[in-house]
Amino acid sequence: MAEAERLLVGIGCPKLNLQVRAGNEGVLAFYDALGYEPDHTVSLGKRLIAD
Repeated sequence: MAEAERLLVGIGCPKLNLQVRAGNEGVLAFYDALGYEPDHTVSLGKRLIAD
């Protein structure tokens, strides 16, 4: 992640947004440890074909 962030900064990217499914505590903890914080946005989706 550090290398990806470094490369993004290098091309002028000011912010990185991630989407993590609610309840995926392991991934949320991973990104929390890297300094990522909830952005208090809403992501909407609509399933067109059932899994």
